[in-house]
Amino acid sequence: MNQFLQEQLKIYTVQAGKLKQHGSDFFQSFNVNITYDENKGLTTRLNGIDEKTIKAYLVDFRPFIMNDSQINFDRITNGLIREGISCDSVKIAKQNWSKILQRKAAEVIPHMQITINDNLLKAEKQLDLFINELYFHPDQKSEQFKEILANPVIEAGFRFLIIGTIQELSKQIIGLNETVILPLIPNEK
Repeated sequence: MNQFLQEQLKIYTVQAGKLKQHGSDFFQSFNVNITYDENKGLTTRLNGIDEKTIKAYLVDFRPFIMNDSQINFDRITNGLIREGISCDSVKIAKQNWSKILQRKAAEVIPHMQITINDNLLKAEKQLDLFINELYFHPDQKSEQFKEILANPVIEAGFRFLIIGTIQELSKQIIGLNETVILPLIPNEK
């Protein structure tokens, strides 16, 4: 295995370890509560994961999805395959990752879709909007995201979907680390 990939895998392992460490806070049951009261109007609430936990988790999660990151999940799995480490675990993780990012909301929760200007948003675009425009670049909100935030019911449903997606992607990250990467790195087991 080339040295550059070995260094990337070491960084990946450290970062995946952070996700796993914070997992007990982030990987908990959650739900969306939508309530209407004559006096208060419509209110929504995401129960189970607080905002501080979400933000902290995203800091550790983001490098796995950033295109220019050394530990971008696709970059790592492609590197493993180029090096001839294309065991079933790598192939399955790569397929699962792709399926998760390409699906539409209705594939996660039947009968629920997020459509903006006649465009049905796939998980990959939802993830980009949620992470980049809500947390890391709040000054650069697109018209699409402003429309989501303008409606509390849509925003709550959007958060519900995207947190579930992040949890599923995180399982792929951690699983690849534990089944494939850790055994490849000397003295990291």
